[in-house]
Amino acid sequence: MALAGYNASFVPAAKLYRNVGNGLFSDTLESLAPVIDAALAWGDYDNDGDLDLILAGYNGTTNITRLYRNNAVQGNLAPFAPAPAGASIIGKTVTVYWYDSGDPNQSGGLTFNLRVGTNAGAGSIVSPMASATGYRRVPRLGNMGERTSWSLNLR
Repeated sequence: MALAGYNASFVPAAKLYRNVGNGLFSDTLESLAPVIDAALAWGDYDNDGDLDLILAGYNGTTNITRLYRNNAVQGNLAPFAPAPAGASIIGKTVTVYWYDSGDPNQSGGLTFNLRVGTNAGAGSIVSPMASATGYRRVPRLGNMGERTSWSLNLR
């Protein structure tokens, strides 16, 4: 977890905390640029399997932007791909279903991307926020959120 803003003495600050479980976090003591009016975002910009951090804000005299690369030896393992559960057609509505999946790094919190196209590999009807290999293009929830089904009305 990354936080930025004023500390208790009203001085710009930014801190990085590690989740140690049971709702507890410990200060990593990593040195981050102290900023207020900050924006922070996590993403795997170097595609090495772990999350990197970008921080932007104001330190009281100038605007600052910093990219912090995570050089952890052990990367984040990819979640398991969801298995298809089936589909149904009722009138002009097609509904596809898939089973929830698992993640070796966490319990819960998975979101899904769905791609639907007019031919194999296409995303002309529903475009995912990932490549065909599953590589995420944006650090956001999948286009289906946590749902495990989706309906399309045919014309």
